[in-house]
Amino acid sequence: MKLAEREPVVKREKVVYVEKSHGHFGILVAVLVTIVLVAALVFAGFKLKESYEMIETLTKEIEMAPQLSNITIEQALEPLADLTTQEYVYRNADRKDSSETWIFGWERPFSSKSILISYDGVIKAGIDFSEIDVSVNDVTKIVTVDLPESRITDNSIPQESITVLEVKNGLFNEVTFDDYNEFIAEQKEVMEAKAIEQGLLEKADEEAKLLVKAFVSELPGMENYQLIVK
Repeated sequence: MKLAEREPVVKREKVVYVEKSHGHFGILVAVLVTIVLVAALVFAGFKLKESYEMIETLTKEIEMAPQLSNITIEQALEPLADLTTQEYVYRNADRKDSSETWIFGWERPFSSKSILISYDGVIKAGIDFSEIDVSVNDVTKIVTVDLPESRITDNSIPQESITVLEVKNGLFNEVTFDDYNEFIAEQKEVMEAKAIEQGLLEKADEEAKLLVKAFVSELPGMENYQLIVK
């Protein structure tokens, strides 16, 4: 009798236990799947937002990045327009003899005169920056700067440096201020020729190349380009 009474109880408890166990497990799995899906969506949302922010940042950086062109480089070089790249300092003394001519091209008697002076001066050489030719190749990433040849930009003999060492007047022909000015102008030409002969313009060319190369290399955006100065 006792054994017969226990069997149904054991069977019912077993059946009830199994049903409850499967119900809880299914709910647990569903909850876990939901959590995982929500987390994945949230994570994907954050990643998508980060991607959009990154794209936006890169776009702004590209828009703000300096755009190199021949115009922007030439404009950047404008402050150097009056820059002297080489100087030649000189000191010299010379004499000028002259006389008046008479009929048939003969020298007029007693008209000989002469000036002997010493002086200091400075010759400046450089390039005309308005003649610089700049080309920018965005495919090969090469910037080419073609410089004009150097030229004499100034030649000055300060008045205070001029010393008159000797003056000889003719009987009918005296030395005048025009004679002084003419002599100084002639001496400037003489000293320019001497400076050029000693390589002033070649040195100015080399100095201009170094100067422009150093200047252009520091412009924003040049780190992505090769620079050729010739």
